[in-house]
Amino acid sequence: MSQSLLYHAFGVREGYEYVRTEYRRGTAGFHLTVAPCLMVCPHCQGREIIRKGKRFRRIQTVPIGFKAVFLNEKLDELRRVRVREAVGTRRQATKGTRYYSRWSWLRRRGIFAAALFSTIMRQITDKAVVALLGCLLAAAMGSGQAAEPDGGWQWHDARGLVLEGKGWRDTRQYYDRLPGRAEGIVRGAVWGLSQDSAGLAVRFVTDATAISARWTLRSERLAMAHMPASGVSGVDLYVKDKGRWRWLGAGRAEKYPTEEKTLARELPPMRREYLLYLPLYNGVTEVQIGLPAGAKLEAAPAREPGRKPVVFYGTSILQGGCAARPGMAYPAILGRRLDREAINLGFSGNAWGEPEMARLLAELDPAAYVLDPLPNMKEEWVAPRLREFIAILRKAHPRTPIVLVEHAVYPDSESLGPQAGRCARSNARLRELHRQWVRAGDRQLWYVSGAGLTGDDREGTVDGVHATDLGFYRMAGAIEPTLRRALKFHR
Repeated sequence: MSQSLLYHAFGVREGYEYVRTEYRRGTAGFHLTVAPCLMVCPHCQGREIIRKGKRFRRIQTVPIGFKAVFLNEKLDELRRVRVREAVGTRRQATKGTRYYSRWSWLRRRGIFAAALFSTIMRQITDKAVVALLGCLLAAAMGSGQAAEPDGGWQWHDARGLVLEGKGWRDTRQYYDRLPGRAEGIVRGAVWGLSQDSAGLAVRFVTDATAISARWTLRSERLAMAHMPASGVSGVDLYVKDKGRWRWLGAGRAEKYPTEEKTLARELPPMRREYLLYLPLYNGVTEVQIGLPAGAKLEAAPAREPGRKPVVFYGTSILQGGCAARPGMAYPAILGRRLDREAINLGFSGNAWGEPEMARLLAELDPAAYVLDPLPNMKEEWVAPRLREFIAILRKAHPRTPIVLVEHAVYPDSESLGPQAGRCARSNARLRELHRQWVRAGDRQLWYVSGAGLTGDDREGTVDGVHATDLGFYRMAGAIEPTLRRALKFHR
């Protein structure tokens, strides 16, 4: 292995050489010795020395998978030939002889603790150790294969667990977002995007001390120019801790079609609830949960009676572009904060507000609708199309809250000219439409302004349009108060 690997995996610089590897009682031990070029007199820097005696030091370092790793350092006692001064492993008040800690000597030479493993990989030949250290570095970078626990992984099909974020059960494929009968009704682009698994999440309960995932992707495109593979094609794990959902681990897709990653390890052996989000801009045909042998797995309990989901309809932004992880799309953030199922019906570039889509959404029975399609709509479409869209939803659900979200104000709007003007005019038409419905007596039509939706410091987007994780966090924060009020008054 290269010096670069040693440095980036362990922080090793220079000073030690690899001797051998030893496996004992489930641990791996690397035996090291000081490089001969560093064995000099600490006073005159001379090399007229002889080795006389030795001691060993054992240091535990970061584990490889589930194996403990130790570094066994041999400390030689060095004696200067001419002056009869010895450099050993401890100070000793003996006349005519001086003993020094080799470590203090190395520190005086400017070599710090990270230097412990300097040249180990240049000479290492044990293929098993090479493979293990490769896995360790990859895991530290979030890109390694799933390291197997003792006894191996036991794989469980996620179809036997709870799948949230899926509005219809009569889908063509299990992890589709629209029903099979929608093909031929919605435009082809919308149908294709409905096969992305955005917003779908597997909810389960386990007492496992480690959790892995294996998922099979539909598309070879793992990432986009402005969005990483961890968001486009990766999975994202959360755990419920003291009543709150907290992030636990993520798996970045690095190969097609099937990827396998360890998401969490060294967990407390206690029964807890988990939420595994699926890819935002790729589809999946199969998802499996890997647990250590003997761990218990079961479907998560049903939501409280009457705790209906929230349905989100919108653009590429709502679908999750460009979140670093699936759990950072703003519908997912709001779902966790409200502790409700979130159904993500974002269709990149294709949220045109068609009546056929409104009729599909009207088939659902949510606690609220959140409509955020303006970035994909022409200015002249806003009033007529959304008026019909709302009317279709109102006919099916007269009292269900509908939250209208304005087009987010571009962070560089003052320099965009015509584009910024179109955004402002679209928002003005949406505001007027909202006023008309409210004047007509609709008390369950709510409104969120686009000002400050992703912040006012220009740090909330990747490209001036699509949100970063920070932008999504801010969007969720801007929409949450209105959505909470809508749900409260509806209840």
